[in-house]
Amino acid sequence: MKQKWLLGFTIFGIIWCIVLGVFGQYFYEWSGRNTLVGWFFAKDESVWQHMKLLFFPFLVYSILTLLFLKDKFHAVYLGSALSMVIALFFIPVAYRSYVWMAGRSIMWLDVTIFIISTVIACGGTALYAHRHDEEENGISMVDDVFAAVIYILLALTFIMTSGGNPGML
Repeated sequence: MKQKWLLGFTIFGIIWCIVLGVFGQYFYEWSGRNTLVGWFFAKDESVWQHMKLLFFPFLVYSILTLLFLKDKFHAVYLGSALSMVIALFFIPVAYRSYVWMAGRSIMWLDVTIFIISTVIACGGTALYAHRHDEEENGISMVDDVFAAVIYILLALTFIMTSGGNPGML
């Protein structure tokens, strides 16, 4: 039964992040270029803004998994934070690699990278939670604090750089 919860949440997370990521691309424009909306959703087509499109929907998903699955899977919060870091790292690496090889940006590849990074984030969370399911004593409050620090630092980084691209991304 626990595994069905985890699978269901993983599928929900993938769909949630993809839908919000796709539509989030337009929220800033639709809001009349509202600054607050620009903190959480893409303001342009940069790689950095695509990373932000994954981060904030995934943050909401992570909070939901923490609320609903923490009693069933003790490592779910740390797993989500670590998976998010890996997924965020994947986006610029994959994008820069294919642009270097193709010599230009290709929209369908950008979307594919976003979808793969979403699967990495949500699937990685489930995999980590499942693998550490029996290690109830191995997951401590320190792990949850570490995960929270990762999320807080990432959120602040995205919000503080919401005015644009922070550099090479």
